[in-house]
Amino acid sequence: MTEEGRPPVVSGTEADALHMFAVALANPPAGATVLEFGARAGTGSAQVLAHDPVSRAVVVARGDSALRQARAVLASDLLDGRATVLDVDLRALALPPASIGAAFGVDATVFWRSMALYELAALHHALTPGAPLVIAYAPDPTGSATRARAVLATVAAALTSGGFAVEREVIEASGCAVVARRP
Repeated sequence: MTEEGRPPVVSGTEADALHMFAVALANPPAGATVLEFGARAGTGSAQVLAHDPVSRAVVVARGDSALRQARAVLASDLLDGRATVLDVDLRALALPPASIGAAFGVDATVFWRSMALYELAALHHALTPGAPLVIAYAPDPTGSATRARAVLATVAAALTSGGFAVEREVIEASGCAVVARRP
């Protein structure tokens, strides 16, 4: 986290590594429909789709730049019908109940800046029972494990309040994250 308490902006290979970290923690089941949201949305879904030929992805991206980036990264998967990019706030996400097998978000500040009640209600509705939810952030550039732990504790409290079962908080060189499941 930056001194102002914001996640650092990551780009390029660093962002790809952070998405790989989030995907590895989510460990989506084979053939699952995954939901991705947050910074550089589409990057992690592209990784999932490349490794599982029967999986599908729903990507939530906001703003022209984010939508262009997600559509560019997922171009062939969009043509094949394996990916969908939605221009919607996560809080307004309206997917069929229990239609998502795993979800992950990268650098989504709403989860540590608020209780994210509406966002978590939308995720709870969309995820199948037992499905993983991972909220991941870039590693702390200051090297402060204490600050990272404080952010993760806030995110874990929000997830618990939103009806998720928090499994663990992870702090590694690749990033930090909260791993939870929908009961």
